[in-house]
Amino acid sequence: MPRSSPIADILKLLAELEARVQADPQLAAEWEAALTEQPAAIAQVRAHARFLEWFLLERVSEKLGASPLQAYAPDELEGDSVWARLLDNFLGIFRIEGRRRTEGREFLDVIDLWSGRMAHLPVDVLAGDAEPNPADLLLVGRLILADEEVHLPMPGLRLAQTPGLVAAVEADLALARHKQPRARLSQRECDAIFQHLPEGAEQEPGSVESTETLIQELESILSVAPGWNWNRVQDSLSTEGLAGTLDRLAFETQVDLEAIRRLLPALTAQTETDTASTAPQGPTSSKDLSSGNAATALEAYDQARAEGRSVAEAFREMEESLGLEPGISEEVLPDVERDEDAVGPIAAAGLTAWIESYQWENPDQPIANSLQDFATQTQLAAGKPLDAQDLEAQHVLPYLMASANEAELRTRRDELMGFLIWAAQEQNAPIGSALDDWANSEDERLPAIVRANTAWKESGAEWHNRQAIAELAPIRVSTESEELALVTDIPADLEKWLRPGDWLLGEWMDGRFRAARALPIESLPTRPQLKPAESSAEEVD
Repeated sequence: MPRSSPIADILKLLAELEARVQADPQLAAEWEAALTEQPAAIAQVRAHARFLEWFLLERVSEKLGASPLQAYAPDELEGDSVWARLLDNFLGIFRIEGRRRTEGREFLDVIDLWSGRMAHLPVDVLAGDAEPNPADLLLVGRLILADEEVHLPMPGLRLAQTPGLVAAVEADLALARHKQPRARLSQRECDAIFQHLPEGAEQEPGSVESTETLIQELESILSVAPGWNWNRVQDSLSTEGLAGTLDRLAFETQVDLEAIRRLLPALTAQTETDTASTAPQGPTSSKDLSSGNAATALEAYDQARAEGRSVAEAFREMEESLGLEPGISEEVLPDVERDEDAVGPIAAAGLTAWIESYQWENPDQPIANSLQDFATQTQLAAGKPLDAQDLEAQHVLPYLMASANEAELRTRRDELMGFLIWAAQEQNAPIGSALDDWANSEDERLPAIVRANTAWKESGAEWHNRQAIAELAPIRVSTESEELALVTDIPADLEKWLRPGDWLLGEWMDGRFRAARALPIESLPTRPQLKPAESSAEEVD
């Protein structure tokens, strides 16, 4: 893009600073030693520009005890001088928030993911690129203030784009900020994060991980969550979306949520691309079916039967997945025995048999659909059949907390109540204390949590971390250094219902934890320690 006069002045000042460094033998030796550690800066123009900015503006010199910019800056500065502008530069990882048009010029509104600082850039920083998807694009580098409102990028600015990039980096930074709330971004750290991504806003085909690799990584993460796999995640994504799927994983499992948050956007985008590129262009005959597709369809059909769903519905879904004409399934995959009705989640074992016993003992009690849904989902989550005497709070609460709203929660709880009381009183299920606590129609703790979760979700509140409440009045959680941090954004009508050990999903901001979801401690298979879990996020210098 055309050079503006502020940038021209900045480049001139940088050249002067470099000349002063090269004129001093000790500083020149520091320069050469640092350059040998970054060989790309010798051959690549943008890499050299980033090296120049880092060495002159950020790196603390052994001889000077400060960066060359700070060491050589005049004692007195005018507010709009080139020295003042360069000293006021700021490094960031910027997400595009939108566009605006002012006095005939178009600008990008960008926000720094680390500090939350907003800036306005000329739209021609994207010159030469196709219209980018803001969800995939980040601008990484230093900005200087050109006038009262508009910033300009320094030459080392990097544009990086890949599916799911923004969500992944946001999650990484949230974890890093949690570990060091008062830390500042360093240019070396930014270069390390983005060094493997291509320069520019367009990505060459094949430069992202393959779908198979992403699925393998996801399956590895889900290996600690019985009942969850890529197929179930796909089903959840299609019905509940990404946010709903993440919420369900948070409520039902103890998987690494940060890894899931980084992986799912890229995997979703990649599979959509794969589907579009391999979609059939016309009707598919039975001769065109691959053995892999048929096996997948049969597995889906068997799973539908195991879940007690309608055989006719399972056939229709199988036909659709194979691209067949309605009604020809029996010709392609004949199996008379498949027409028998399903008998429960796992071949007449598990909770379904106990539900039937409960119904036989209580013929006047109507059996609601939600009771069978509860049995199916609970055993899928547990990864095994369950007996009535096995039922604990950790089996019941995830199903209740996954309710879309307060009304659904109350309906589910009311419809489960009779069976839960029977399981506790007649089968000695260890859930008796719950009947006096939250598993009754008079309880307001769970409705308050679901109301808050619904409101947070509707407002678009995001979460990247999971923390246990350490103290109440005021509500606080532990930091990595085992200090206590205040929690913000808790609805007033929720505060009195929270308990120590309840999980809060949210994100760190300015040393405080901003809540975005709540999860009762009783739903967890193991009670959380009242300090944050160790994170694998990289340190931010």
